[in-house]
Amino acid sequence: MPGMLVAFLGVPRSGTQWTSDVMKACGLDVGHERMGKNGTSCGFAVWQPHTDELPLTNQDIRGVTFDHTFHLCRDPLATLRTFPEIIQWDERSSWFRRHGFHPPDGPWDPKLAALRYLAITRQKLLDAHLPLFRVDKVKLDWPRISKALGLPDEPPRLPRRNSRPPFWTPTWQDLNDLDEHATKLLKTFASRAGYCS
Repeated sequence: MPGMLVAFLGVPRSGTQWTSDVMKACGLDVGHERMGKNGTSCGFAVWQPHTDELPLTNQDIRGVTFDHTFHLCRDPLATLRTFPEIIQWDERSSWFRRHGFHPPDGPWDPKLAALRYLAITRQKLLDAHLPLFRVDKVKLDWPRISKALGLPDEPPRLPRRNSRPPFWTPTWQDLNDLDEHATKLLKTFASRAGYCS
């Protein structure tokens, strides 16, 4: 465990802070949105905010080679409840266009931006075939994490951090009404990650 480097890659509101806290409680200095001695728990944009290519393998993330890399996630509907409130992507419309999405007519819609952003990034993380660490299914995923990282058999019990009142409480139908294609991408992730059938 000493000297091991691990990356938990997710998106905003996917449990990056909590995962950093859990790893620290287990003796691993995994930084939140920064590099600790043993790695990081962050959204990938912290590493490469201005490029289409995401650092999704164990190879060379800003010159760092990780021993283990995990796809950090939680239920996408839960993620989206506070997602649009904290980040606006109007300046990233060119990023959406490069992924086949065009800005909507009229005012920028933060809910639509959040949906598209989450759909694109989750799909890219899925395509990388990284092992999942689902913060809302810790008991199911912890044995795999603990075995890989040499951690205790039981995860520490820590309170969730950064809780916020919901910006909205979307259903899958709400998302489909916003953007059918983005919802299909996000549902693919949700199904493969065990969040919906």
